[in-house]
Amino acid sequence: MDLTALITPIIASLISSGALITLVFYRENKRAKQLKNDVTASEQWKALFERSDNKLENANNKVTSLYEELKVIRNENNQLSTDKAVLTILKCESVGCPNRKPALGEGYKFLKDETIS
Repeated sequence: MDLTALITPIIASLISSGALITLVFYRENKRAKQLKNDVTASEQWKALFERSDNKLENANNKVTSLYEELKVIRNENNQLSTDKAVLTILKCESVGCPNRKPALGEGYKFLKDETIS
């Protein structure tokens, strides 16, 4: 047998089975798989970032709404404290008599435009 006769069937079987093509393009296939993996990882990181960004935006909106609620409650508290101070000043000097006598006189206007008579 000739050396050519031995090598020819081996080469023919490698070409027909695709093993030779696999060996030739191994690096390119490996690089393509790495790129595909990198793209997948990048998409996953992007999704995580967008999700965390949405969570941060929701948290900021909630903090803003809580500050608005705190502002309303603080204003109400200030109004009530002011009304209490005014009523303490206008406390009747003679308790239980038909002739009430407030300290500052009648007709004092509260901040809410309510008058004392």
